[in-house]
Amino acid sequence: MAAPADPILSAYRRVAQAGSAQLGAPESLACGQAYCIPAFAGLPDANQVRDVLLLQQTFEAAYDEVEAFFARQGRRCLRWSLSSEQAVEPVAAGLATRGWQRSDAVVLGHRTWPPIEALRPGGASNLRILPARAMRAALRLTFAEESGSASADAADERMNDSELDLFVALLDGAPAGRIALHQVGDILHVRDAWVLPARRGQGVGRAMLRHVMSLAYRLRPRVIVASGPRSSQAGAGLSGAAGRLAEEFGFAESGRIPEWDRLAP
Repeated sequence: MAAPADPILSAYRRVAQAGSAQLGAPESLACGQAYCIPAFAGLPDANQVRDVLLLQQTFEAAYDEVEAFFARQGRRCLRWSLSSEQAVEPVAAGLATRGWQRSDAVVLGHRTWPPIEALRPGGASNLRILPARAMRAALRLTFAEESGSASADAADERMNDSELDLFVALLDGAPAGRIALHQVGDILHVRDAWVLPARRGQGVGRAMLRHVMSLAYRLRPRVIVASGPRSSQAGAGLSGAAGRLAEEFGFAESGRIPEWDRLAP
C-alpha cells in the first residue's frame, strides 16, 4: 500500500495547479496536463506539463507526445512537473539525457504562529506595503531586474483572480519588492516574494511577510504553504536570510516537488 500523501505537499500541488490555471486552461494529454499559453512565451508556468504520470506509456512515448503537442502550437515545453504517484525514475534519466536540468519546487509549510506582536504593523515609516492593483506601474518595475516583461504580464493576468492579493513594497516611494497571497478553498499560498537586490537588508522582506501573515492570521485557513527558492541541490533545510525569515514566521521546509526546466538551446 502506498504511503499517505503529505498534506502540505498535497496542498501545495493544489495551489500550484490553481496558479497555473490563472494564466489559461490546460489540455489533457495521456501523460499529464499541458499548459501552453501563447501570450506568455518563454514563461515556464505558462508552457509546461504538470502532474506527469506514466501509466500505459513509456517515458519515450510520453516525451514525444509532449514535444509534438507544443510543436503544433508553435511553442516549446519549458517545464516538467511530476504527479505524486510518479516515480522519479525513469523521468529523471530520460530528461537528463535530453539536456533538461532538475530544478525542484521547494515547499514550505506553516507549522506555528509567531507571537502576535510579530504580526502587528511596524518598521520604518518610509516603508509601505500597498495593493498592487492600484500600483501596477510600480509592480512592473519589480520585475525589471529579475525576469522581464513576460513575468510582469503574467502578474497582471493573475490579478484577474479575485482570490489573489498581490502587494508592492515601496521604500522611500520607490518599488522595493512584491509578495502575493493566493487563497484556494481552505488553503493559503504565500508566493512570489521578491526583494530587489539593491533593497535587501533594509527590512523589506520582513515587512512584506508580516503584512501577508497578518492577513492569514485573520483568515485562519486549514493549511498555509509557501514557495521557497527553486533548488537543483538535494538535501533539506532552509538557509540564508530568506530561510531565517521564513522560520521566524513559523515556516519549515516540508519537501520538494520534482521538476525539470529546459535549458536554453
